[in-house]
Amino acid sequence: MDIIIKTLTVDYLNQNIDDFITILFEHPREYWNKEHFFKELPEKYTYSCVALNNNKLLGYIIASEKKEFVYIHKFMILDSFRSMGIGSRMNTFLEKRMIEN
Repeated sequence: MDIIIKTLTVDYLNQNIDDFITILFEHPREYWNKEHFFKELPEKYTYSCVALNNNKLLGYIIASEKKEFVYIHKFMILDSFRSMGIGSRMNTFLEKRMIEN
């Protein structure tokens, strides 16, 4: 399976918000809605990333800067793609972004 991890962009979020919500609501206690995803946060589009396979969203990290730290707001993976190392790859991607910045 060819999984690509890349930086989240505003355009990608706008075009695929329903996929983000679908993954989120696999977990019944989640309270985020579309407005939460579009909230402006410091360096959000520097640190947030998505995991894709054939342009299908498999997971995402929504992260931002808070003071001198990077805070992860959401770290989600489709249930059917868990235990495949996708979360580890996204975490490594985030760590590299943090070191670069």
